[in-house]
Parts: sequence; C-alpha cells; structure tokens
Amino acid sequence: MCALEKIKYNTNDHILNFALCEDDPIDIEHCTSFLDTCAKKLNLRMTLKVFQTAEELLFDLEENPSKYDLIFMDIMIHQKNGIDVVRTLRGKGSFSKIIFLTSTEDYVYDAFEVQADYYLVKEKCDVNKFQEVLSNVLGRIQNVHNDLFYFEFGGIKYLVHMKDIYYFEVWNKVVTINYNKKTQKFYANLNDVMHNLNNHFFQVHRSYVVNLHKVSEVYKNEIVLSNGNKIPLGRTYAGAFEKALLKFVENSIAPNLKVDF
Repeated sequence: MCALEKIKYNTNDHILNFALCEDDPIDIEHCTSFLDTCAKKLNLRMTLKVFQTAEELLFDLEENPSKYDLIFMDIMIHQKNGIDVVRTLRGKGSFSKIIFLTSTEDYVYDAFEVQADYYLVKEKCDVNKFQEVLSNVLGRIQNVHNDLFYFEFGGIKYLVHMKDIYYFEVWNKVVTINYNKKTQKFYANLNDVMHNLNNHFFQVHRSYVVNLHKVSEVYKNEIVLSNGNKIPLGRTYAGAFEKALLKFVENSIAPNLKVDF
C-alpha cells in the first residue's frame, strides 16, 4: 500500500480526508498530481491516502466506513469491480462521496446505482475537468457539513444532525456533546466547536453552547432546555444571548418559550 499525506491550508478549519483506490502507478501519479494542483488553486486543506487494492481499502474502513469525506475509486482494480466495492461500503452505512475513475463508459449507469457523485473517464479528464468535478463535490460536502456536526474520538468519526443537539460543555479541552438522550466526549476547544456550528447555536457561558431550538425557559442565571437540562447563563453572555434569543423567536415559532430575564 502506498500512503500519501498532503496538507493545504485555507480559512476553513476542517481537514477533509480523501482516499484514492487505484492500482495503476501512472494513474495514481496523474490523480495525485491533479489533486495537488487543485488543492493549491482551491486553497484546500486535506489529507490523501492511496490504496492499491480494494481489499486494503475495505480493511481500512472496516470499523468506520465513512472515514473519508471523498473516495476516488477505480472501477477495475485487479480482479475487483470498484462498483461492487462501493456497494459493499454503502451496505455498511458509508456516506462518503464517490468519484469513479475508469477507462470506459460501460459502467456509468451502475455507478449511479451506488450513489456515486461523478464518473470520470481517465483519457478524457484533464486538470480543468478534474477541478470542476472536485469543486462540485466539495460543495456537496460543505452542504452536508452545514447540517451536520462531526467530530472524532478514538479514531472514529461521528456525525450528528445539528437539530438533534441540545448543548456542548467544555472542561479542560474535553467537550461533551448532548444529543438525542446521548452524550459523547471528544477533544477540542469551544472556539473550534463554535466555528463549525450554524447560527442556531449560541455561547451562554464560558463552558457552554446551547441550541436555541432547544431552549424552553430562560431565567436570570439559568437556561432550561426542552429535555429538562439546566444550563448556567453567565453574566457576561446574558445581554448578547437575550438579543440573539429574541431575534430567533421573531423568526421562529416558539409558543412555549418562557423568558424571565
């Protein structure tokens, strides 16, 4: 197996994880060269891991089928069919974006049966076409991230719908996320967490961020969420929180919200 690690920086703190499953050294070089060129132009922050057999890819994804945001998948790799490999991953619950790489157009309809995002014919693909396709897929990934909060702990990537999150608590760079009657811990600071949330979340204390959708009652020093959890409201955050909450209520339907500042 050949593994490449490439990091490019942009204003987005997400590091996108890509995989390339390809057995031809020339095609590996072409794809990694195209990706490196596009990463520079798009100011993309990423990692890339290259697999030269389907078995190596499947083994790597055994515990976490959605480990990679995007997989570039050769359709014919040794004796394996790349579409069957992706079908296996989908069966395990993988939501990774897929770009198929191939020398023939014969499998184009099969590719979309496994929810592939694009189908690139190698001989017809130059760096401009590659960048066009990559940009479109990155837009789709960003749309997913806008509605999902993702984090990693113990080598496993978690994705949680933001609408299901009640609050975040941080203590000594250990963040606890409370969602759907569950809690999970991961390592981060609160600024990093806030950067990856939509505008329905608001910091109400130096250690707490709440989902405004989940606020049920508000008192001078305390917020009660719809699941009954009580969150402290810090004095330095109260004024800004009141304005944000009132604006949120104006744009929402919140008939049961009780506010007592």
